[in-house]
Amino acid sequence: MLLLTGTRVLFSQGLYGFIQGEYCAMQQKIQRFPLSENHPGQAEALWGKILEHLKNQIPRSAYETWFQRTRGWDLNAEGLVVGVPDDFHAEWISTHYTALIREVTKNLGFPTLQVHFRPMDTASEGHVPLSTESFRKAGLNPRYSFENFLVGPHNEFAYAAARRFSQEKGKYFNPLFIHAKSGLGKTHLLQAIGVYLKANHPNLRVHYLTAEAFMTGLIQAAQQNRLHLFKQRVRELDVLLVDDLHLLADKAIFKREFSLLLNYLLETGRGIALASAYPPTEIPSLDPAMRSRVQGGLVLEIRPPDRETRLAILRAKAAEMGVALPEPVARLIADRVRGNIRELEGCLNRISAYMALRERPVDLPTAREILKDVLFQQPTLTFEQILQAVAEVFGVTPEEILSPSRKKPIAQARRAAMLLTREFLGLPVKAMASLFRRRSHSTILHGLEEGYRELSRDLTFRGQYIEARKKLED
Repeated sequence: MLLLTGTRVLFSQGLYGFIQGEYCAMQQKIQRFPLSENHPGQAEALWGKILEHLKNQIPRSAYETWFQRTRGWDLNAEGLVVGVPDDFHAEWISTHYTALIREVTKNLGFPTLQVHFRPMDTASEGHVPLSTESFRKAGLNPRYSFENFLVGPHNEFAYAAARRFSQEKGKYFNPLFIHAKSGLGKTHLLQAIGVYLKANHPNLRVHYLTAEAFMTGLIQAAQQNRLHLFKQRVRELDVLLVDDLHLLADKAIFKREFSLLLNYLLETGRGIALASAYPPTEIPSLDPAMRSRVQGGLVLEIRPPDRETRLAILRAKAAEMGVALPEPVARLIADRVRGNIRELEGCLNRISAYMALRERPVDLPTAREILKDVLFQQPTLTFEQILQAVAEVFGVTPEEILSPSRKKPIAQARRAAMLLTREFLGLPVKAMASLFRRRSHSTILHGLEEGYRELSRDLTFRGQYIEARKKLED
């Protein structure tokens, strides 16, 4: 007999033999324990043991989203059958966690055990079964989740805030505003908020849309004389997610309607998360009142990843795609492709396609040839160019920026240079300390903090900063 720790459930010798691949034809099929009976059967005990191990090997958010509402259902000739809330959970767990679950069952002494996931009837528990279609209707793509969002120094604050916003159903950090350049993950985070809420709170009314979709919907509703219905649908939401807010046209009707809707949702305690390529202060289509309201929440920036994070992203994506990416090739891409994560993925896709078609690995010279149009067209912005652009705008010299002078024009230029160096070069603060001739990286951290504060409160400084940034972008 086999006794599972923490339970009083005994597995018969015949069942144990079956799990070890020695199932005896004379052994009768083990009795099924339906979920409706709440029976602490063998299936539930075994699945509980597996969950104990899974909980220690995956992020808490992943466990709560995909495994918290599962239950050991049956143990029979097919293996262990686990009940999950809906088809979507069954598909997701099977796709993303089968290998890990197989490893856990092997470590528990059941190397041949097959685990199957099937939707269970949860109506009596108050859950509404989900399907991929329910996500689609909410404007969500389930592949954008917190679990597959790669976290690094450049985005960890935004990630943590989005997680907390989700866990509190939009009541914390409300409104949440995330801004970043294209391809750095702001859409992924916004979608992940919606996917988390939809998976954990199926009855919550959540919707994701872009600013362009909002404008199109508003125009169509007005043309069809159904504007009141459009506004009513938005006002009934519990959480609204709006992407690409910077594309909201600077026209009175859009500004007015968007401002009124957001104000209503905030006044009635609904959750709002927004994403944009620019901070609220640089979006002309936000009227002053709404801009102030948004800034009263939490405004966060996702910066371009530094070299080490780019390397980590490449390694993770390669593992996900099953690509054996040589380390010298990964370093080559990480060194030269600094724009955004999509560009990194594009390079990896080329390498993967070459390896699949030629059926051979890629060495460094081959990688240079495959990616030559990408690697050698990357902008080669230097620290010296950043200093020069800032110096021209602020009316100082590059040498004064690097000096210890605390005169206001020089100190402001120095802070602007720090912000732009962080943004365009993605360097860690220790490396920046060396460039700025500072003994400690804490000086750089203080300068960055002061710079971010000045951007929000000093219109002249913000204007000069934007002008310098445009010089570098051009």
